[in-house]
Amino acid sequence: MQSALTASSGTAPQCADTGATGTNRRFVCTGQLTTALSGAASADLVFKDMSAATDSRLIERALGSGTNFQDMNCWFGPAAIAGSAATSSYACEGPLRG
Repeated sequence: MQSALTASSGTAPQCADTGATGTNRRFVCTGQLTTALSGAASADLVFKDMSAATDSRLIERALGSGTNFQDMNCWFGPAAIAGSAATSSYACEGPLRG
């Protein structure tokens, strides 16, 4: 999981099995994501840009890396703004298949 998400997203996640057993096995990956901002002074634009980065860099790129990512959900935390960029922690979770 970790190497596939690293290769597809260009981030450096830490991934683990959640410890569930049987057909309920799941994974969780956490890391940091940085993106350019279209408007650092606007909370709405920061949220929009971080959402777009989460979707494009984590979810969409990971889809081609295996079936474990098809039902993956990702979210991000508060963004730290530095100039025209923002960095946020993220977490992704999904089912472990195969």
